[in-house]
Amino acid sequence: ANPGGRWTRRLPAGRFVTHIQGLERQSGFALMTATPDGEGADFSLYDAEGDVDYHLGEVVGTVLEFRITRAGAFIGLDIAYPERTGLPDRTLLVLDRLQNARWDYSWSYGDPREPTDWTLMDNGILEIRTPGKTMRYDRTGTAIIPASRKRRQKRVRD
Repeated sequence: ANPGGRWTRRLPAGRFVTHIQGLERQSGFALMTATPDGEGADFSLYDAEGDVDYHLGEVVGTVLEFRITRAGAFIGLDIAYPERTGLPDRTLLVLDRLQNARWDYSWSYGDPREPTDWTLMDNGILEIRTPGKTMRYDRTGTAIIPASRKRRQKRVRD
């Protein structure tokens, strides 16, 4: 993540590293830190020069996990929010480093949209598995409709 030791970064006081993952071709690294009491975790994405490309602090939400595609082009963050009336409890935030874009998939606990598992593919497609079905979203967050369903929809319209 830091080729040749050209720079260093200090963690804020009272934080420790929980997860770190280098990005392909030494293009930077992703870092998750937490407090010793476990009250929160944050996420930062650093470029190859050690500058922060993206930061999500636990004041906004607690990062529970992150997943990076093999080439490092896409990063998925599983974020839990404190109780907020009328707003979602959780979000999967997808960062597209190629287009410098982001989108999210959000839900509340007990919602039929609540995932049992999720996969972020190398091409930026997010696959969400719920108890009732599996859904796929392209790199912009648009739902991908299976070809068989598209044909049925066309017949219904005709």
